[in-house]
Amino acid sequence: MEEVFIVQKKPANGVLNGFYYRIVDVRTGQAINQNFLQAVQAETHCHELNKQLNCPEQIEA
Repeated sequence: MEEVFIVQKKPANGVLNGFYYRIVDVRTGQAINQNFLQAVQAETHCHELNKQLNCPEQIEA
Protein backbone atom coordinates (compact mmCIF):
# COMPACT_ATOMS: atom_id res chain seq x y z
CA MET A 1 0.00 0.00 0.00
CA GLU A 2 1.47 3.34 -1.06
CA GLU A 3 1.38 5.96 1.67
CA VAL A 4 0.21 9.37 0.52
CA PHE A 5 -0.22 10.77 4.02
CA ILE A 6 2.51 10.74 6.66
CA VAL A 7 2.77 11.97 10.25
CA GLN A 8 5.24 14.73 11.10
CA LYS A 9 6.39 15.53 14.64
CA LYS A 10 6.69 19.30 15.08
CA PRO A 11 7.97 21.39 18.01
CA ALA A 12 5.34 23.42 19.86
CA ASN A 13 5.53 26.01 22.61
CA GLY A 14 3.05 25.75 25.45
CA VAL A 15 2.26 22.08 24.85
CA LEU A 16 2.92 19.70 27.73
CA ASN A 17 5.27 17.37 25.85
CA GLY A 18 6.69 20.15 23.64
CA PHE A 19 5.50 18.60 20.37
CA TYR A 20 2.44 18.20 18.23
CA TYR A 21 1.79 15.88 15.30
CA ARG A 22 0.33 16.73 11.93
CA ILE A 23 -0.58 14.77 8.84
CA VAL A 24 1.03 15.82 5.57
CA ASP A 25 0.17 14.90 1.98
CA VAL A 26 3.52 13.78 0.50
CA ARG A 27 2.39 14.67 -3.03
CA THR A 28 1.85 18.35 -2.23
CA GLY A 29 3.74 18.86 1.02
CA GLN A 30 0.62 20.44 2.50
CA ALA A 31 -0.59 19.57 5.98
CA ILE A 32 -4.24 18.72 6.48
CA ASN A 33 -6.02 21.10 8.85
CA GLN A 34 -5.85 18.90 11.91
CA ASN A 35 -3.19 18.65 14.60
CA PHE A 36 -2.80 15.97 17.26
CA LEU A 37 -1.20 16.03 20.70
CA GLN A 38 -0.58 12.28 20.77
CA ALA A 39 1.36 10.34 18.14
CA VAL A 40 -0.96 7.33 18.34
CA GLN A 41 -3.99 9.48 17.41
CA ALA A 42 -2.16 10.98 14.43
CA GLU A 43 -0.91 7.57 13.25
CA THR A 44 -4.40 6.07 13.49
CA HIS A 45 -5.98 8.92 11.54
CA CYS A 46 -3.17 8.83 8.96
CA HIS A 47 -3.63 5.07 8.49
CA GLU A 48 -7.37 5.57 7.91
CA LEU A 49 -6.74 8.30 5.32
CA ASN A 50 -4.28 6.09 3.43
CA LYS A 51 -6.66 3.13 3.61
CA GLN A 52 -9.54 5.22 2.19
CA LEU A 53 -7.33 6.47 -0.62
CA ASN A 54 -6.29 2.93 -1.59
CA CYS A 55 -9.78 1.44 -1.17
CA PRO A 56 -12.20 4.14 -2.42
CA GLU A 57 -15.19 1.79 -2.28
CA GLN A 58 -14.93 1.90 1.52
CA ILE A 59 -15.46 5.68 1.69
CA GLU A 60 -18.89 6.48 3.04
CA ALA A 61 -20.91 9.27 1.44
